[in-house]
Amino acid sequence: FRWLKRRILTSGYREATRVIANSEALRRTVATRFQLADGHTVTIPNGFDLQAIQQQAAADSPVTLDSTQTHIATMGRFQPQKGFPDLLRAVRHLVIDRQRQDLVLWMLGTGPDEPLYRRMINEEPSVSDNVRLPGFVANPFSLLSRVRLFCLSSHFEGSPNALVEAMACGTPVISTDCPYGPREILDDGRYGELTPVADWQAMADGIERVLEDESAARGRADQAVESIQNRFDARRSTVCLEQLLESLADTSKQPA
Repeated sequence: FRWLKRRILTSGYREATRVIANSEALRRTVATRFQLADGHTVTIPNGFDLQAIQQQAAADSPVTLDSTQTHIATMGRFQPQKGFPDLLRAVRHLVIDRQRQDLVLWMLGTGPDEPLYRRMINEEPSVSDNVRLPGFVANPFSLLSRVRLFCLSSHFEGSPNALVEAMACGTPVISTDCPYGPREILDDGRYGELTPVADWQAMADGIERVLEDESAARGRADQAVESIQNRFDARRSTVCLEQLLESLADTSKQPA
């Protein structure tokens, strides 16, 4: 199947007038892997309705957060790509080995790996009260805006929407330095912590650094909101796409 998929993608990408990637690192990889000519690929980031996200973030939270606890969150489909077992191990380490019994992880989402996560949680009774799985949440932004930290533990991405959405809510973030997207979104760590992929100890260290220096985390989060508005607003992405399509249409009208 992989051989057939590669043949199909190679043909499709080479016959396309342009190939659009949603992150620069992904664009470079596609251009190299499929041997595409210079100028054949272009990067246009995913566009977000940031005003709507921020309005939903200000709405009442679907759950009540105990003010005596330290709340962090993650969000995504429950599947291997997201690396949630690494995050669960990091939380276990923080709760048991570093005595952060007040730490609570909210895992927003559903998916095929949910039974695995529940088994991991139940196997450690001393941690079971520190993880919440509320399932699908219609307005996750109202919760994300109220937690101390958003964690992305993915092993790979194209460009993680959840990371951008958490930053748009004004929430401090930590992410694995996975391919592709987080390093660009966080500007090499300027707007949030970057940790190695599948390294739960490094993730635990990063979480603790953010929680111990709330002032620094808050400052980076405030800068991140402005950065997200400048780079990921849906109107900007739409204009970029319109300009690309118009340029290609003009080119096709020129005589051979």
